[in-house]
Amino acid sequence: MPSFEEIEAGSVEEAIKLASKRFQIAEDKLQYEVISKGSTGIFGLVGVRKAKIKVRIKDEICRCEEPRKTLAPVVVSADEPTPPPPAEPDKPESKTGEEAAPVAKTILINILSHFQIENEVSAEGSGSQVHLSIHGSKIGILIGRKGQTLDALQYIVNKIINKTFSEKVKVTIDTEEYRKRRDRTLTDLALKMSDKAKRIGKPVTISPMNAHDRRIIHLTLQNIQGVRTKSKGEGLMKKIVIIPQKLSSDKSAPQQPAE
Repeated sequence: MPSFEEIEAGSVEEAIKLASKRFQIAEDKLQYEVISKGSTGIFGLVGVRKAKIKVRIKDEICRCEEPRKTLAPVVVSADEPTPPPPAEPDKPESKTGEEAAPVAKTILINILSHFQIENEVSAEGSGSQVHLSIHGSKIGILIGRKGQTLDALQYIVNKIINKTFSEKVKVTIDTEEYRKRRDRTLTDLALKMSDKAKRIGKPVTISPMNAHDRRIIHLTLQNIQGVRTKSKGEGLMKKIVIIPQKLSSDKSAPQQPAE
C-alpha cells in the first residue's frame, strides 16, 4: 500500500489538482485527507496560510496497476533539434490604471463598509495611476489627524491592488479634495518657515511629516534662494530642517532631493 504524501497549495482544490499532476492520474482516483484548509489572512497580506493535504492513489488502482517499467534514457543526437524547455506558468495579466480602477474601488468600498458611515466612491484610472475619491457626510473620520487615516487607507489599498496585478499600479485616495487643500497649506507653511529662517539667521525645524508632505516642502523650497532643506530622523515620520544660507554660498550648497 503506498504511503501518503503531503502537498501544500493556496487552497484544498489547488492542492488536489497539484497532486493529480504529480501522480499523473485523474483527481477521482486519489485518496486524500485535509490537514489544513489554509487561510487568506487579512486582505491577503497578514496571516496567510497554505492549505495542506495528505494524498495517495486509491488502493484499488494500486492493486491493479502493473509495475512501472524503467525507461531507458533517451539519447538525442546532434542532428536532432533540442526539445523546447517547459512552458513557464502564466503570470497575472498586466492591467493598466483604467482596468485596475474598478478593482481598487471595490477594495476600498469593502474596507469603508466597516466604518458604518454613508459614503460613495468614484474611481478614475489612466496609465499606471488610479485615483479614488470618497464622497459623503461625516467623512472627517476618514481623514484623521493630518490625513493619517486617509494615508492608512491608501497604503492598504495599494498593497492589495499590487498583489493582484503584475504591473505596478499607484493608487491615490482623496475625499472632498483634502489632499489639494493639504498641499496648499504645506506650500504656505514652507514659504513662511523659510522667511523665518532667513530673518533670524538660524535653522527652523518643522514637526515630523510623512514622505508625501516632506516632498511638498522640499519641492517648494528647492529653488528659493537663501535656504536649503534636509530631513532629520528615522522611520516613516521625519522632521524637516530649513537652513538659512548666505547668497554667496547658496549656489554651491547641496539641496535636499525631493522624497
